[in-house]
Amino acid sequence: MLMVKIAAMNADFLDDCTQLYVNVFSAQPWKESWSYDSGCQRLLDLIHTPNFLGYMLLDHNQLIGFIAG
Repeated sequence: MLMVKIAAMNADFLDDCTQLYVNVFSAQPWKESWSYDSGCQRLLDLIHTPNFLGYMLLDHNQLIGFIAG
């Protein structure tokens, strides 16, 4: 049974968001070279940008997606 919720993106889920970011953008169709550290820094930069807006999709409090800008 799904227990999906949307939550504001924040640093509490930084590890999970970083792992998802690196996995997604390392795969097709992007095939980019992201290390955990570079992905983490990229997301930290986004989170600390003035007027940052990001949301996470959680199922049973497990990250299944996010959008940030």
